[in-house]
Amino acid sequence: MPFRVTNPAAVISSDNRDKLLVEIRKAAKDPAVKIIALDSVTAGIDQLQVYCEKMYKGFDIWKNYNDGIQDLFNELKATRKIGIITSLEEIVQIQGLDGGITTRRRAFVQGKEWANKGIESECIAVWTSFAKRDK
Repeated sequence: MPFRVTNPAAVISSDNRDKLLVEIRKAAKDPAVKIIALDSVTAGIDQLQVYCEKMYKGFDIWKNYNDGIQDLFNELKATRKIGIITSLEEIVQIQGLDGGITTRRRAFVQGKEWANKGIESECIAVWTSFAKRDK
């Protein structure tokens, strides 16, 4: 985690797609957990994509993928606790109405629906970076 964690039970790892929602629900019921940290939403979404590609065909892959991402955020918001997610980022170029190009930083996600809407539509994005200097 890029920050100190005082309660390890509040950190939910995304290394297992099947356990992700279960762990969020478990943390929601724990009164000692005030903040839920999901590390990393990118890994969880990647696992969801692999699962959907195995289970579905054609358009159903992306429909269930998009629904799965929405379910994840609905579950996190339903906890009524502060949620912090970590994610990989990407910088995208956006053409304005005047033809000029601007860049925008956003959480990386596959698929057109969430790439266009952005994970940021479900949460506040706070960007941070850590620079390491070689000696």
